[in-house]
Amino acid sequence: MLLTACSSSPPDVRTVTVTKIQYVFPPKELISQCIVPPYSSKKNQDLSEYTNSLMNVISLCDLDWLSLENWINEQKSKLSAE
Repeated sequence: MLLTACSSSPPDVRTVTVTKIQYVFPPKELISQCIVPPYSSKKNQDLSEYTNSLMNVISLCDLDWLSLENWINEQKSKLSAE
């Protein structure tokens, strides 16, 4: 009779590490293009209004980029917490 429980050598134990890559993409609303309004006037006096509209587009794009940056930081925090 073979008594394996009384054996002096431990059984082979192996640790297996499985790496799973999961890609997480930002929401579409955070990566949309900034649409530049076309300039169609031929009068110089309309340039001021057009400049204001361009500044508004830039401001909105800045908000989108800040939101995207915040989202990225949240994802990094989630990964580091795991």
